[in-house]
Amino acid sequence: NIILEVIKKLKKNNFKFNFNFYGDGPLKKNIKEFIKRENLKSHITFHGAIIHEKVCEEMKKNHIFFFPSLRDSGGFVLFEAMSVGLPSIILKLGGPANIIDNSCGIIIDPQNKTQQHVVDEIYEKLYELTIDKNKLNQIYTNNFMNKKNKTIWETRIKGKTAKTFQKVSSSIYIDKRLFREDIQASIAHVEMLNKQKIINFKVKNKIIWGLKKIQ
Repeated sequence: NIILEVIKKLKKNNFKFNFNFYGDGPLKKNIKEFIKRENLKSHITFHGAIIHEKVCEEMKKNHIFFFPSLRDSGGFVLFEAMSVGLPSIILKLGGPANIIDNSCGIIIDPQNKTQQHVVDEIYEKLYELTIDKNKLNQIYTNNFMNKKNKTIWETRIKGKTAKTFQKVSSSIYIDKRLFREDIQASIAHVEMLNKQKIINFKVKNKIIWGLKKIQ
């Protein structure tokens, strides 16, 4: 709802923009109905689900990454946005708030605010970026230079590391900060596998015991 209401306000105030939706899911029908009802079709493009290898390629085609998630313990997609210089707009909740700061994106604190207040604040921040190109360009630069984009070994190894090793170590910086949330998510996933009868009760308990031991 937050994204849709921001889009609605942008149109109401005669902004020239195009919003790209990526992914698929059960809310797509409701989103399309809202867009039709509010006459927003000319401002929206649906791309559907894309393979992971093309995520960064698609990100490069945009100017801002909008990720106002209310429930996300990780938010690792923000690293992919940062890797291509893309500024992100997030809510100060969960994992994303541990990744993005004011130097590489826009943080909106939703605490004790109505949805409309959050929408208005996001709109104001977007407006500021449209009239202050220097600020937008600085965020792009900060993202490219941000140490969070570097693997833990880049300052220790002068030579080029193998791509496989880069993939393994690329998330260590955030993993060590959010490992508790990751473990809780893994436990929930194991519970789901058991309920779907993919794993039995005994296996479920062994996995959960191991995860809790790590925690």
